[in-house]
Amino acid sequence: ICYMQGIDEINTEEGLWRLEEYYNYHHRFSPACTNHTLQQQDLYKFITTHTRRGRFYTPIAFLNGRHDGWRTFGRGGNTWGINEFGFTDVEKAWDILTYYYPKSVLDALYVHNCPTDREVGYYSGTPYGNVDIIPIEADDYSKYRLLIAPGYNKAEKEDVEKLEKYVDNGGVLMIGWPQLSTTTNREKVTNYEHTYYGNMDKTFVCDTYCSHPVSVSEDVEYDSVLVYTDSNRPLVVLKKMGKGLVCFVNAKEYVSKPAVDLAYRQALKKLTDECLEVESIYAKGDRNVQFTVFECEDGSREIYFIATDWHKPNPDGVGTLVVKNNEYAINVPWGQMVKVYARNDSAVYPVKDENEVVYFDGTTARVQGCGLAEFVLCKDGVCKKATVDFSDVSVKEISVSDFN
Repeated sequence: ICYMQGIDEINTEEGLWRLEEYYNYHHRFSPACTNHTLQQQDLYKFITTHTRRGRFYTPIAFLNGRHDGWRTFGRGGNTWGINEFGFTDVEKAWDILTYYYPKSVLDALYVHNCPTDREVGYYSGTPYGNVDIIPIEADDYSKYRLLIAPGYNKAEKEDVEKLEKYVDNGGVLMIGWPQLSTTTNREKVTNYEHTYYGNMDKTFVCDTYCSHPVSVSEDVEYDSVLVYTDSNRPLVVLKKMGKGLVCFVNAKEYVSKPAVDLAYRQALKKLTDECLEVESIYAKGDRNVQFTVFECEDGSREIYFIATDWHKPNPDGVGTLVVKNNEYAINVPWGQMVKVYARNDSAVYPVKDENEVVYFDGTTARVQGCGLAEFVLCKDGVCKKATVDFSDVSVKEISVSDFN
């Protein structure tokens, strides 16, 4: 999965000489480490016989705010290494990432006597694809169409101006009152005693959403309302700015609170669907199937699929390739990365990951492999297959007319 996400350096902790914490009876030649070595050898073979082209692509990013102490490796003890700070609703706001990674447990995962018949949280499918996390201090947000700010942020003038510029130029920003805070006192932050950007002191009224308590401001500007409270007050609103749009969460609380979480997810569905509907070449996953997209300079894209339901008797999955509004079911066998080469209105991919599409110009594909290999062409809403014999040479060219 990390290879699919663009990682260049993959490290094996402790070099398999032993496994840490309760597992140190496993040594380098034990069944566990021997099997782990075989998996690494399999991945190494894939990496050395395939080319990962282009750059990792996603139109969606989360903003990590100034002084936000959220982390995923351990969440029970402290924030910023300070035990007195604990791990509060402020940091738990990042659990909204499970909208995009529904099986993930955003914590360190040490599961002793690990069950083999249910989800644990190690891996997740991606219904909408992967997302980036970038610091709010980043110089440029322009490569993303949707920015989401869920956690703590100390609002600084330069950051607010960058966000305004991003929206004016056509970006969509999801943000709320907590991200406009200028308060750095930890106790006040966790008690929602904020002073807001521009020295604003806001008054909030108590309400509910889906019967869960929430505090909303009655002084908020908007063009339309996306989500109302149970008392018909604006909870999530939309405001046009320049060429773009602000989706404002009108709640004092962070998204870690049930009412805000429910409203947030409802808004994310609309924003994510609208963000992705303009993609001419993309994909769809689910809880089992994860996919990643790489964008090449010539306009082509390479899309990787992998199944993550390791605990099921039949862990194979089915992803969806989307090309020019046509959808194609992609079988994703367990333990294989399915790599699709897409350009313009069509795509080609091998049935088995030991083979590869090296290049595809829309009419001719250069493919490599071994033995008899099957390739699939996706075009005009129809999938066709071609068998290539690599017994005499490892690289061949096939035309779209060879598929039937």
